[in-house]
Amino acid sequence: MTKENTIAVYGAGGFGINIASQFQRFVGRKDPGFAKIVPYFIDTSKSNLLESVPENTYLVEGLDGSGKLRNSNYAIIAEKSKEILHKFRPADINIVVHSGGGGSGSVIGPVLASELLARGETVIVLIGGSTSSRIETENTKKTLQSYEMISQKRDKPVICFYRENTKDTPRGVVDNQMQVAVVVLAAIFSGANRELESADLGNWINYNKVTSYSPKLNMLEFHSNIVKLGKNQSLISLATLTDDNHSSDIDVPVEYQCVGYVGEKAKDAISMEMPIHACIVGGVFNQTVADLEEKVAVFDELRAVVVEKSIIKSSSSSTNDGLIL
Repeated sequence: MTKENTIAVYGAGGFGINIASQFQRFVGRKDPGFAKIVPYFIDTSKSNLLESVPENTYLVEGLDGSGKLRNSNYAIIAEKSKEILHKFRPADINIVVHSGGGGSGSVIGPVLASELLARGETVIVLIGGSTSSRIETENTKKTLQSYEMISQKRDKPVICFYRENTKDTPRGVVDNQMQVAVVVLAAIFSGANRELESADLGNWINYNKVTSYSPKLNMLEFHSNIVKLGKNQSLISLATLTDDNHSSDIDVPVEYQCVGYVGEKAKDAISMEMPIHACIVGGVFNQTVADLEEKVAVFDELRAVVVEKSIIKSSSSSTNDGLIL
C-alpha cells in the first residue's frame, strides 16, 4: 500500500464523543505509519461537550438528550443522517464509536453505520456496553441486535469492537481500550505497510467475498503474538501487522489472512509485541446477547417480587391540590 489514508472517527453521544475527542489534538498532524485521524462529534445535547462546541460538531436541533430512551428521538435522528454525512464526509475508513446503553449514541451510531454501509463505505463500529441498570442492559442488547439486523438488510458484515463497563473493567479501562483500538486501526490502514494493499483489507472486512462465512455482526479483537479463541468461537478473517523478525503464522485455522510489514516508527508508537493480529471472530455476540438477556431476566425477577403499597388510606381526604390537612 502506498496511498495515504484518512480515518473518520464519528463519536456519537457522550461515550463516543469522549473517545473521539482524544484524537482532536492529532487533527492536521501526519504521523509516519498511521492513517490521518479526523474526529467528528454528533449528539442530541451540548451537555457532553466539555468545552466550547468545536466546528466538527453536529447537534441535532430541538433536542436535549434522550434520557436513555432509544425510541424517543429515533425519527429525527434517522432524518438527519444524510445531512450529518454531508457535513462530515466519509473517509477511506470510517469508525463509528458510541455506547450501547444510552439513548442517543445507541441510535445515532447504528443509523450512521447503516447509511455508510448502504453507500458502500468501509465501516468499523466501537461499542461500549453497560449493564448497570435494566434499561442500560436492555438498550445494549437491542443495540447489538440492531447491528445484526443492519447486516442482514445491507447484506454486509458489521465488524464491531465491543467492551462492557463492569466492576473489573470500569469506564476508564474501557475508554483506554477504545483509544488503543483506534490507534491500531490507524496503523493497519495507514497505507504505509509493505505488502498490504487496500484490496487485502477490503477482503478482510468484507470476509464473505473470500470465505465461506455469511455477513453478520462479528467481533473485532486484537491479539499480540498469540491468537486465543473462546468456546464456540471461530476465526473468520485476519489482518496481521508484523516485521521481518517475526512470523505472521498462527496456530488457529483461518480462511483468510492478509499481512503487512510495519515500519519502525509505527512499531515503536504502537508499543505492542509483534505480530499484531486483528481478528474478526464469529460466535462472540451469540453469547454476549444471551448473557444480556439473562441479566434482564434477573432484573425482571427481582421487580416481580416487589409489592407496591400506597402510604395513604383510601379513606383519606385531601384538598383539590392534593394536600392532606
